[in-house]
Amino acid sequence: RIPLLSMPDDHQCLSETLCIVRNNVEVFTADGDDVRAPAPGRKRPIQVGQVGLRCVYCRGVPGRDRVKRATCFPSSVKRIYRAMIDMKLDHFANCPHVPEGLKARLRELQSGATKRST
Repeated sequence: RIPLLSMPDDHQCLSETLCIVRNNVEVFTADGDDVRAPAPGRKRPIQVGQVGLRCVYCRGVPGRDRVKRATCFPSSVKRIYRAMIDMKLDHFANCPHVPEGLKARLRELQSGATKRST
């Protein structure tokens, strides 16, 4: 079972877009490969055991073959929201491993074609 970032009650307090993204992002801990992977712009080095977030469709794809922001290591709990927005904008739309139906739904939501009822 993949430990996802999503929670059962997300739909009660988050937009459909964030619910979709969180339901397609797994929580994991960094290993040696993650530590050695290039991380341009990162201020602090990644540590073995550090909690990270990763696209569920890229989990088995070698780092060199992943699209930007497939994996991230937020520096604090406060940075998780920003990481999700960055993944939504930079990764999910461009990743060849993300199903086309999911990409289409995210595009539809981004365009404002549907409104979330509250």
